[in-house]
Amino acid sequence: MRTNGDRRALSISVKVLLLATGLMGQWGTLVTPGMMHGRALMYFTTQSNLLMMALAVIFLLAEARGAGQRLPGWLWRLKYMATVAITLTYLAFHLLLMPWMSSIGQGDYYWSAGNLGAHVLTPLLSILDWALFTPGPQAGRMRPAHGLVLPLCYAGFVLVTNAAGLTYAGGAQTPYFFLDYRANGWLALGDGRMGVIWWVALIAGLILLIGQMLWHLPRQDQRPAG
Repeated sequence: MRTNGDRRALSISVKVLLLATGLMGQWGTLVTPGMMHGRALMYFTTQSNLLMMALAVIFLLAEARGAGQRLPGWLWRLKYMATVAITLTYLAFHLLLMPWMSSIGQGDYYWSAGNLGAHVLTPLLSILDWALFTPGPQAGRMRPAHGLVLPLCYAGFVLVTNAAGLTYAGGAQTPYFFLDYRANGWLALGDGRMGVIWWVALIAGLILLIGQMLWHLPRQDQRPAG
């Protein structure tokens, strides 16, 4: 039977590992030319990773003091939203961005330290951390719609940067190809194009599915002892 001390040690270990992979991802992104090089802080990937790392520090310090289960509800809600966001980072990269990058001859990027840290290991550890160490009462208060908050904030950020004339890596007007309304249009559907509105609706549906998945994950406190 796992004791409270064992659970606490495992929780601390997962969070430390999450921070290590997060730092690896950010270091690799900053020093290695790649998809986000030169404008890393403007991308959802970087923002979701940094938020998750900041929360990992807060929860790690609380866990080290033995107060990890007693943090206020709003922090758990923010952690839920951040976990949804970084899971979206993982899925959007693998389902949308990586196939596109492979098609233009940049498939080797997958094995870079920046990518493995930011798009693979840190998201997976974040999901594991949520599943293992979120108290049942806190997890039960979450709703899938909460996961829409951070992506909607990022959509507003993109609109503001466009209005301000700021550009992304390589001088791009938008951070990701599916948000390029100049190339895709807003409502186009057909002739090899899908408008931004349809992409946004598709991603919103994916976010709600991610929220449901995280809500239904089996948690440590639901498992029988022994």
